[in-house]
Amino acid sequence: MKRSAQAKLKGLARVWIEDKGLSFAVHYWGARPGAVRSADLALRKILAPNLAALRVIHGNKVWEVMPKEVPGKGVAVRSLLNRLPEKTLAIYVGDDVTDETAFAALNDQITVKVGRVRGTYAHFYLRNPSEVQRFLSRLETVLA
Repeated sequence: MKRSAQAKLKGLARVWIEDKGLSFAVHYWGARPGAVRSADLALRKILAPNLAALRVIHGNKVWEVMPKEVPGKGVAVRSLLNRLPEKTLAIYVGDDVTDETAFAALNDQITVKVGRVRGTYAHFYLRNPSEVQRFLSRLETVLA
């Protein structure tokens, strides 16, 4: 399915596929509306025969396609954190709707939403990637 999507979407400007192993994401940052419509139609056609087994998450200029049995980011980050030593502090920074399950799952950790703050589970927010860079630099200095 990933390969079919790559082949069908290949000629669309500013539309690209990110391979995430068990899933994939179709990004369309900066794509013209016609290219987005074409990508949407092509993706729907490719996924239609398997839609009962798939989940498509609509994010910020991205469609994430994954099997329904693959847990979301929240389950994944909580599982990773549970494997680390007790009292390990997690810092999760995200900028998309798809990060909300992780923010919710890490309600006892540091969660940071980047960009608009409408209805987020994150505890903190930063306006843009430049602020994220400054935050991480300051954190590195404090922890060094």
